[in-house]
Amino acid sequence: MTTKRIGKDKGLLWLLKVTEPALAKIPRDQLMPDPHQPRVKFDLEKLKGLAKSIKDTGLQQRVIVNPGYADGKRAMFYIDKGQRRWLSHGIAKIDLVECIVQPKHYNADYDPDRDLAQAAENGCREPHTHKEYVLLVRRQVEAIRIEYGDERGYIGIALERINVAFGESTGFAEKYHRLGRLHDSFLDMLDDENEEARLSIPDGLSLSKVPVDEQHDIFEKGMEVKRKKGGIAAKKFFATATREAAEADGGKVRGRKPSDDKEDLGRLLRIVTTKVDAFIGERHSSEYRVFIETLIGRLTVLEVDALLGVGHVLVELTHIHKLLQERRGILYAPLAQVKRKRA
Repeated sequence: MTTKRIGKDKGLLWLLKVTEPALAKIPRDQLMPDPHQPRVKFDLEKLKGLAKSIKDTGLQQRVIVNPGYADGKRAMFYIDKGQRRWLSHGIAKIDLVECIVQPKHYNADYDPDRDLAQAAENGCREPHTHKEYVLLVRRQVEAIRIEYGDERGYIGIALERINVAFGESTGFAEKYHRLGRLHDSFLDMLDDENEEARLSIPDGLSLSKVPVDEQHDIFEKGMEVKRKKGGIAAKKFFATATREAAEADGGKVRGRKPSDDKEDLGRLLRIVTTKVDAFIGERHSSEYRVFIETLIGRLTVLEVDALLGVGHVLVELTHIHKLLQERRGILYAPLAQVKRKRA
C-alpha cells in the first residue's frame, strides 16, 4: 500500500492520481459526504460516543474515500465508507482523518452498486431506519428498471439483489417495496419515537394496498378508532378498510391463509437465526449487540410468543431468551393494565 506523509504535501493533490490504494491523513475539511449516502439519519448520542472512543483509543477502522477533484491547491475526496467516523472526528475536534484512498475516481453521480454496498455496510454497524430502507428499495428498483427497461421481472431482480446484499430472506426487500407505495408523508411516521404517533409496519403495509389519495382518509379514521377503542380495534379497522378500498378500486385481495402464518414464522426464524449466528460468531462488537436488541425490539406479541414457544435453538441462548422475555413483558403490560381495571 502506498503511503506518504501529509507534511510534504498539505494539499494532497498527488492522491488524485494514485493507481493503487493509498494510506494518508487527510484534513477533515477536504473530505465530503457522498451525496447519495443511503443513511439519512445519524444518532447524535452515538456519534458522541464514537467521538470519545476515537479520542481516547484512536481510530480502529480507517475511512475509505475516493478521489474527487482539485479545489485550487487542495484535493477533495468523497467518503465511500465511514461517514459516521468522519462526523465523529468533527465532534472530537480532530482535524486529520486516517483514510484509505481508493484509486477509482468518483464524480458524485448515482451508482446503484455503490449505494447498495454502502447500505449493507451501514446495516452491519447500525440498522437503517424504515424510511431509509424504503428509499433504498425505491432507488434500486428504479435503477434496475432503467437498466432492463420495463421488461417483466425487473422488480424481482432488484429485490433479490437487496436481499442478497443484506443476507436477508426473500420477504425483506418485498416488505419495504410495498411500504414504498405509501404517501411520502407517512415515511417519517414509520420511525417516530413517539409510539402513539408511530405508524406500525403492519398498518403501513395495509395502507399501501390502497391508492395514495385514499391513504390519509383511512389513516385518520383508523387513528380515531385507536383513540376510542384501542390499538387492536384500530388494526382490525385498517385491515378491513384497506381491503374494502382495494377491492373497490378493482384490486384482487385474497384472504390470509394458515400457510401465510407458517411462512411468516419460518421467515422470522431464518432472519433471527442468521443474526444470532453472526452475533455469537466473529462479531462481538457493542454495535452488533445493539443490532440484535433492535431487531427483537421490533417483534410483535405473536412473533415473541411464537419464538418462545417453538423451542427453537436460538431461544436457548441466554442473552436472546432474556431479550425475548423482556420484549414480551413490554408488549403484555398494556393488556395487564386493562385486566386490572376490569377487575
